[in-house]
Amino acid sequence: LPQSKTSDLAFKHQSLSIRRGNYKMLVNPDYQEAGSDGRIMLVDLANDPSETQDLSEKLPEIVGEFELELRRWWGTVIDDKHAFA
Repeated sequence: LPQSKTSDLAFKHQSLSIRRGNYKMLVNPDYQEAGSDGRIMLVDLANDPSETQDLSEKLPEIVGEFELELRRWWGTVIDDKHAFA
C-alpha cells in the first residue's frame, strides 16, 4: 500500500514536551521561524496558560535540566526492544 500524505505529515511534525511544576518545555526539531531557532519553547503555565511567552532564553538552567531529562528518557525508549514493534 502507498503511504498516505497524512501519516507523513504527522510523523514529520512530531514534538516532545516535558512538564514539572509550573514549567513546560516543548521541543519541535522540525520547527523553523525566521529569526528564531524555535525548536525549544519554555513556558510558565501558572502565569501564561495560553503558552505565548517563550522563557527559554531567560531560564536556560531549567531548559538544561529538561533537556537532560528528555535525553535520559529517550535512551530508555531506544533501549526498549518493544518500543517500535
